[in-house]
Amino acid sequence: MRKGANLAVPAATVRVVMGWQGGAGVPDADCSALLLAGGKVRGDHDFVFYNQPDHPSGAVRHEGKQQANGGVTDTVSVTLSSVEPAVERVVLVASSDGGPFGRVPGLHIRVLDGGSGTEIARFDSTDATTETAFVLGELYRRDGGWKFRAVGQGFDNGLRGLATNFGVSIDDDPPPPPRAPAPSPAPSPAPSPAQSPPAAPPARGGGFVPGPGQPPAVFDTSGLEEVAPHTWRDGNGDVMQVVPIDLVPDLPAPLHDLAGLRRGLALTYARGGGALVECDPIELDGVPAVRQIIKIKFPNQPTGLVFTGVLLAPKATGAVILKAQCPEYGTTGMREAMTMARVGPQAFFVPSPFAPDVDLQGMGGLPSNVADRPEYDAQFPQHPLTRLRLLLARMQATARVGDPFRNLPPFPGPQ
Repeated sequence: MRKGANLAVPAATVRVVMGWQGGAGVPDADCSALLLAGGKVRGDHDFVFYNQPDHPSGAVRHEGKQQANGGVTDTVSVTLSSVEPAVERVVLVASSDGGPFGRVPGLHIRVLDGGSGTEIARFDSTDATTETAFVLGELYRRDGGWKFRAVGQGFDNGLRGLATNFGVSIDDDPPPPPRAPAPSPAPSPAPSPAQSPPAAPPARGGGFVPGPGQPPAVFDTSGLEEVAPHTWRDGNGDVMQVVPIDLVPDLPAPLHDLAGLRRGLALTYARGGGALVECDPIELDGVPAVRQIIKIKFPNQPTGLVFTGVLLAPKATGAVILKAQCPEYGTTGMREAMTMARVGPQAFFVPSPFAPDVDLQGMGGLPSNVADRPEYDAQFPQHPLTRLRLLLARMQATARVGDPFRNLPPFPGPQ
């Protein structure tokens, strides 16, 4: 299945199997489920995971992990006929421990008939980069039955952040030594649309304090559709997010070491099957940050790419990310083919500007080419890479960073 596709689920009971390839240096991962009514859990009992494996209704159960032939699976079973009438969706979540999903090869989800074991659906998530949690898919009611949708929406703040977005109250660890206070997420119920981040906060460079339920940074969301907490979509179907992270950022070098930062990120994305297109130091409302553009193969398609933009402001104890994703649908490869026809094959492919001495394609990465350069955007105004650069420019220009985050200690580099 491709991202966003859906199909009917004819079985009364299904086993949802999340799988990936294990190995040295590969982060561990876990599967969990959220039972939603009105887009939120009704209480913490609607969160089924390894520490709370059984839903009180008996409809959803976390079965646990298995390993075989280098692969790892984690399984959740769902008895659809026993799901309470108030529950509209069962959201199927993956979370990583020890690194982002860009370092987890072969991540996929399968929906199996609980009786026969027949595969009903499979979705491969191949565009992961910095995410540490994913909504891989969802089971949802439709016309008296159930359907499965491949979602593939990533989050950079882990299972805790994703679950909190859906209304789960997660107890904090014992408090660390005092530091600059940060606002806590609002408990259920969710804020109404009127409480969404303001389109244009009144001040830049200080003086902005996020309200209850707001992330530590906002940007101009006027004209966008809010499709999930802190997540918006525009008329092209491109998605934008604000993602707070309460962990030390996983960057290969401090921001002032631009060469080391670029090289380390280029190697990381190549190992995950993608490529670093751009990486530049910026300021996000006066806060030091790094702007990245990454491309990766479109899942379940022989051609096509997904372009992801990241505006990452790291601090010593956390980070905030403004993120945009622009997938390539329909006819693919036109920008590359037309550019190659103009410049010729020898001039089209170029070494990575960030790690020219390394065979990144040999590591599984995508090739670098001149068609990705900004000077070709005007010739291809509807291409996803062109759209992504415009979205990042909008997000950077209108970003407001809250004072509690702004005042945190600066990012010292990898520890």
